[in-house]
Amino acid sequence: MTVSPEEVIRDEQPLTVRLTSRDGSRMDVRNPSFSNDSIVGFTDSGLVRAASSEVELLEVSRFNFLKTGIAVVTHAGIIVGFIAAVIRIQPHYYGL
Repeated sequence: MTVSPEEVIRDEQPLTVRLTSRDGSRMDVRNPSFSNDSIVGFTDSGLVRAASSEVELLEVSRFNFLKTGIAVVTHAGIIVGFIAAVIRIQPHYYGL
């Protein structure tokens, strides 16, 4: 099933979308909205307007709990391992 860019922006109200134009160029658009037949939003360069007829692909990123969870656990493990290694190699002083 194909969904129009207008429906995606109206129904999902994404914070950012990635537009791929018919010529293959891509841009990330923040706060996208529709005005007449164009997608309007902001890029790092400022305000942009892209005719929906020129948009080949519209992508919306979604939060992935599994990937995020794995990344958090992996980074926490690395940090704990590093701290444990630093503590282990420190000289221990017993008394004066």
